Amino acid sequence: MLLTRPFDAYLLVLILGGLALDPPASSATISRWLSSGISPEVAFAKIPNPGYAKGIIYLIEHTTSKRKYVGLTIVSIEERWRRHIEQAEMARIKNFRSLHAAIRKHGPEQFHISEIDRGTTKAGLESKERQWIAKLDALIPHGFNISPGGGSGGAHGRRITIDGICFPSVRAATEHVAGTRGISLSAAKKRIEKGRLDVRPPSKPGEAITKTPAYKAWSRLAYCVMNPKSKEYIPGVKVHKRWLDFQQFLAEVGQPPMAGMAFARLNKSRGFYPDNCIWMTKSEASMINAKQGKARKKNGEK
Repeated sequence: MLLTRPFDAYLLVLILGGLALDPPASSATISRWLSSGISPEVAFAKIPNPGYAKGIIYLIEHTTSKRKYVGLTIVSIEERWRRHIEQAEMARIKNFRSLHAAIRKHGPEQFHISEIDRGTTKAGLESKERQWIAKLDALIPHGFNISPGGGSGGAHGRRITIDGICFPSVRAATEHVAGTRGISLSAAKKRIEKGRLDVRPPSKPGEAITKTPAYKAWSRLAYCVMNPKSKEYIPGVKVHKRWLDFQQFLAEVGQPPMAGMAFARLNKSRGFYPDNCIWMTKSEASMINAKQGKARKKNGEK
C-alpha cells in the first residue's frame, strides 16, 4: 500500500499501535495540521475551529426568474434559510435588488435553497464564496448578491469566546447564540453586547409553571387562537400538532431569553409552526405586524 499523505502514514502507525480512532477533525484538516508540524497525538485528538469546521456554501434560487444568491454559513442551510426569512421580515437591508427584498415581494415559497460546497476554514470558505458568486453570476443586477463575497467577518471580525468556544467573529458567535437559545439574531446580538447570555434564571422550586412566559404563550395558542369563542381567535390558522401539548411546546421553544419578549409568527399568513415562530422583542413584533398589515391592506385583504 502506497502512503502518499501524512494522514495516511500516521493513521497506519496509530492503528498498528492499537489506538482507538474517532478523530473529531476531517482527514484533510488533520493532514494540514501534521504538515504544519503538529504532533500526531495532538492532531488526531484536536477539535477543529468550531466556528468554521463545518462551513457550508449555499445557493438560493428564485424559481421563476432563476436569479441566484450565494452565501456562507456555519449552521445548517435549513436554519440559515429561516434566518433569511426573519431578516427579510425585519427589512434591515433596504436595497430593492437584494435577496431580502425579493423574499418580501415574492414570498419564501418561491425560492429554493441547496448546498453547493463545503469548507473547514474561514479563509477557504470566503474564497469559495467569492468563486461561486462569480461562477454563477450571482452579483446584482443579474443575481441577488450585493457584494462579491468573502467578507464573513466584516467589521465584526474580532475573535470572541461564547460557551467556552472561541469564534472568529461576532457574526459567527451571534449565529451560535441564536441557534442554541432559539432566539432571533437581533436578540442574540443584544445579549452578546450586554454580556448577559442567559439572563433568565431557572425557575425556583415550587414556582408555578402557569406563571411563566412560555406557558402563557402556549395557553394563548391552545385556548385562544383556535377557539372561535375567543377574542384572539384567528380563522384558518393552524398550530403545529406537537405544540398542542405544553411539555412538547416547552421542550422545543423554551422560555424567552429576555423579559418582555413575545412569541410571534414571522409570516402572518402562515400558522404557528417551528420554522415560522420565534421569541422576539415586542418592537420587532410590532414592525412585522405593521409591515404585513400594510401589505394586506394594499392587496385588499382584511
